[in-house]
Amino acid sequence: MLPLPPVPHMTAIPDAGSPPTLSERWIKANIAAAIISGVASFALYLVKPAVGAAEPQAGSGALLVLYLAAIVFSGFAGAAGGVLTGAVLQRIVRRLPVRTWITLHAAMSIVVGVVVELMEASRVEKTAEAMPLDPGVLPSSLVFGAIVGVVVGSLEALVLRQAASGLAAWVKWNAIAYAAAWLLLVTGAGLLLSGASLAGELINQALTFAAAIIVALLTLPALPLLQPRANA
Repeated sequence: MLPLPPVPHMTAIPDAGSPPTLSERWIKANIAAAIISGVASFALYLVKPAVGAAEPQAGSGALLVLYLAAIVFSGFAGAAGGVLTGAVLQRIVRRLPVRTWITLHAAMSIVVGVVVELMEASRVEKTAEAMPLDPGVLPSSLVFGAIVGVVVGSLEALVLRQAASGLAAWVKWNAIAYAAAWLLLVTGAGLLLSGASLAGELINQALTFAAAIIVALLTLPALPLLQPRANA
């Protein structure tokens, strides 16, 4: 009986046990960070009525507790995001200053969290009705989002500058990503319910999650352009 010929090795189907690519790690890290941020934001939403800060004439004590909670929850979420994204960037930039990276993201998250609560407190009237979207605000929204992206990308570049090159592209893609994400948030805020009700809060959480994924996807082209410095 003649021996059977050897079966050729098939490579058309990727190995399920193969390690994830850098892009996959980046997306997963940002998804996890967005989930943690959403949980922290929803916890703050629950704290607000519990301490009496949701009342139109909330006392200074209630507002103080609310802002302290915003600092704690936002700082935790930002630090978690810094840990997750920093772990991915360390695969490119081995000498990434991790503690500074985490501290930066915690600080940025705290600023955003407190500013959002200050804006909510300054509203005289809260409505659950859909607000008409003025198309005229879309171009300015793109510009504002791009400016935010430049600021965020530049702050991150300051942390990366001693260990990596390719930072101009990093800032550029952050500007593009935040412009698209902010446009989504503005459009959603104009067409959907406000965050005053539970339904509005859940919608806002979904929009914020989608915006975070947009930022993660649109910053992917900047990852391979980051290179460790020769002296780092």
